[in-house]
Amino acid sequence: MAASVTAKYNLYCVVDETYGASLDDAADPVITHKISGGNGTLTASSTVPATKAWSDQRSLSSGTDSLDLTALVHTNLNNVDFTGLKVQLLKLKAAAANTAAIVFADASSNGYSLFGDASGQITLPAKAQALFYFGDTLADVSSTVKALTITSTDLDATYDILIVAG
Repeated sequence: MAASVTAKYNLYCVVDETYGASLDDAADPVITHKISGGNGTLTASSTVPATKAWSDQRSLSSGTDSLDLTALVHTNLNNVDFTGLKVQLLKLKAAAANTAAIVFADASSNGYSLFGDASGQITLPAKAQALFYFGDTLADVSSTVKALTITSTDLDATYDILIVAG
C-alpha cells in the first residue's frame, strides 16, 4: 500500500503594539503589524502537490552534516527518495543547547538550491526556527541536483528538519 501525505502549513504572524500615550480622553492607540503568507493543506492532488515527507533530528559530526535528497534514511521505515519531486515545504529548528549558529546551504557538488540560487543559504542561531513554503517553484530533485550541506563551528550542534516534496 502506497503512503499518502497531508501537509498543513500556516505562514502568519500578527503583533499588537499598544503605545503608552497616557491620553486623558482616549484609550492608548494599538498598532497591528501583520504579514500573512497564507496557509493551506498540501496533498497529492492539490495544485502544489505533496507526495512524500521526511523528518529527522540530526547532529553534526565534526561540524558538518550532509543530506542527499535521493537517499534520506528514515528510522524504522523505508528510506525516502525525492527524485523527480520538488521540495514544497521545509521546517528547520536549531537546538537551544547549540553554542553556535548552523548554516544550511546547497552543496558545492550536485547542490539543491533551496534558498534562491547556488550561493543561497540560511543561518539559524540556537533556538531559531524557520518555515519555508516554496509553492512548486524549485527544481526537481535529480541525480545532479540533490545535495545539502549543513555546517557549524559547534562541532556537535543538533537540529530538527522536516521536508515535504511533491
